[in-house]
Amino acid sequence: MPDTHSDYQIRFELFMNMGYINGSFNKMALPFFLFSIMIGQTQNSIRPPTIPPIQFLLDKDNDGIFESNYSGKEPLPKEGKDEFVRCFTSLIRYPFDAYEKDIKGILILEAIIDESGKILKLEIKNSLFKSCDESAKKAFTEAAEQGYAVLEINNKRVKYKMEYPVLFWLE
Repeated sequence: MPDTHSDYQIRFELFMNMGYINGSFNKMALPFFLFSIMIGQTQNSIRPPTIPPIQFLLDKDNDGIFESNYSGKEPLPKEGKDEFVRCFTSLIRYPFDAYEKDIKGILILEAIIDESGKILKLEIKNSLFKSCDESAKKAFTEAAEQGYAVLEINNKRVKYKMEYPVLFWLE
């Protein structure tokens, strides 16, 4: 491993997930982020794992139980997708301690959004490494500070949970 930071080529890649959410094709999927720190370029690079789709669970009865998968139009950040992407990518950092320990993988952020689109709670559903978790959580909180679009089912606003995967990857 090289001794100085200048020996590393740091690269941020933004991937747009244009895949399936809860079994239906969703062209408006929120972006996923792949952060890679390349140490040279090798022909036999290991490919990052497939990023799971964003999941949306609804609290239709307003009882705190999120059970129904949502497959309709995806709620977007109130500041807009482009601004959210710009902000998130400028805020998230690959933590140096995770880099030193060759930590890579997917963590899942779990956000609970109320009937008005305000983010009530943001937690780590599946942890990767403490500093990666903190970096993703902080960047998401700041990038989505205006909240998310409201979600209506049968003309009734509902609270929902979003499970948002973030990939940290070292090659």
